[in-house]
Amino acid sequence: MKKPTLEYYVNTFKTLSEFADFGAPLLEREGKEEEKEEAKGVGKGRAVSQEPEGIIINLNVQITLPITNDAKVYESIFKAIKEQLYTRS
Repeated sequence: MKKPTLEYYVNTFKTLSEFADFGAPLLEREGKEEEKEEAKGVGKGRAVSQEPEGIIINLNVQITLPITNDAKVYESIFKAIKEQLYTRS
């Protein structure tokens, strides 16, 4: 992800954070203890947490592909996308 794009994400988060109430209590879900036990693998001989660690950013990309019978065109497009999205700069 390019630096200016990441800065937009961070700035958007900071702006939205100004309106958030981080001191508010979390909503309780029914069966919370059962879910925790299932998530940790209790009774299965190992403890595995299903809760993510760190920061997670989801990015949805919509691409309109040209109509063509040449598969190389699509391969080139997806190769370029891979290079742009999955290489760190």
